Amino acid sequence: MLAAPQNERIVRAVVGAACGFLFAVALVAANMPLLPGADVNVACVVVAILGALIALAVPVRWIAVLAAIAAVAVYMVAFTPLAAGRVRAWVRRDPPPTRPPDAVVVLATTISTDGLLDATGTTRLLSALEAMRQTGAGMLVTTRPRQAPPGSTNAYLADYRRIIGLAGDTSRWRAVGPVATTHDEALATSQLLAPASGRSIVVVTSPLHTRRACATFEAVGFSVTCWPSDERRYALNTFVGIRTRIAALVDWLYERAAVFEYRWRGWMR
Repeated sequence: MLAAPQNERIVRAVVGAACGFLFAVALVAANMPLLPGADVNVACVVVAILGALIALAVPVRWIAVLAAIAAVAVYMVAFTPLAAGRVRAWVRRDPPPTRPPDAVVVLATTISTDGLLDATGTTRLLSALEAMRQTGAGMLVTTRPRQAPPGSTNAYLADYRRIIGLAGDTSRWRAVGPVATTHDEALATSQLLAPASGRSIVVVTSPLHTRRACATFEAVGFSVTCWPSDERRYALNTFVGIRTRIAALVDWLYERAAVFEYRWRGWMR
């Protein structure tokens, strides 16, 4: 008598696991974020297990309804420019300062196992060098992430020095850290620039990070000009393409959640 219900549960679990696995593979194939920092194979297995658990816990009719809603939502996000206005409005871009600031501060990203800047970090640094030239700032400040690959610190700093040297003088460059959060970056920069009279800075970071980053630096007492770097991972300005729309929306949702956390912690107003 118990065989039929048991078999039904097994079938539901298998179907749920298969759906979860296919969903994970689709994200990987589209080069979309899955589980940050996780091995792709492990992430696919984890998502498959979650799919099986959901299929066992939720009635089939509700799974069908949720799948339909998810399909419509994905279509609206990926195939229409529905989110373009909200995403682009999140970017903070201030007018250039009227007087030379004390420093241009470029925020950290991840570094490779070879100790090199990733693509986003390189783009931020190039934009910061442009800001130095346009504003006449007296100092360039970079931040060093705390979670760096073992033994990569010297190579990381050498890569910074090499890129900065291509644009000119490296004597005005200062590095602070290690840092784990944007709040850490603001505190470390504040300690470095404590003697500065005006405490005016230009903060350079990725476009969708600008709102949170600049507010965090303002919360520790800086007068901030927000300077978004170019976004080269996807077409933020034209908002064309499935990858652009999904990746930009993921970044936007992450930043909105991070702003909520920073306000809760008292790190920004």
